[in-house]
Amino acid sequence: MPGKLKNKKYVKGGKTIGPSHKNGGIDINVEGGEYIIRKDSVNNKTLPVLKEINKTGEIPKFDAGGRVTKEYAGGGKTGYSEIGIYKDGGLTSKQKKQMKAHKEHHTSEHMKMMKKEMIDGASFNAAHKKTMGKIGK
Repeated sequence: MPGKLKNKKYVKGGKTIGPSHKNGGIDINVEGGEYIIRKDSVNNKTLPVLKEINKTGEIPKFDAGGRVTKEYAGGGKTGYSEIGIYKDGGLTSKQKKQMKAHKEHHTSEHMKMMKKEMIDGASFNAAHKKTMGKIGK
C-alpha cells in the first residue's frame, strides 16, 4: 500500500519523506502548473537553490548584493552559473565592455575561458591571470 503524507498539505512546497516508488511511493495531489523534480536531482547542492526558487520564485543570486542565507554561509558559487543558466550572457555591462576591448588581443579559446571564469564569479583580472596560465593568449 502506498505511503501517506498524513494529510499534510504542501501548499508552500517542501521536501516529502516516505517510501520510494519501488516500495509503493507516496500518494500526492498536485495542481496544474506545479512541477515535480526527480528524487535524484535533489541533493545538498540543489536543495538550497530549490528552496529559494520555491520561496521567491527566482533563482538565487548575489550579483546585486543581498542577504546570504545559511545555505550559502559556508561559501561556494552563487548565482546563475551555479546551475548553468546565464542571464544576458552572465556578464555585467562593465565586464562586457572590458571583454570587447580585450578580444582584440586574444584568441577565442582565451576569451571563452575568461568568460566562463567571470560567470563563475572571478573578477576580470583574476579570470585573465588564470586563463593566461592555462591557455596563454
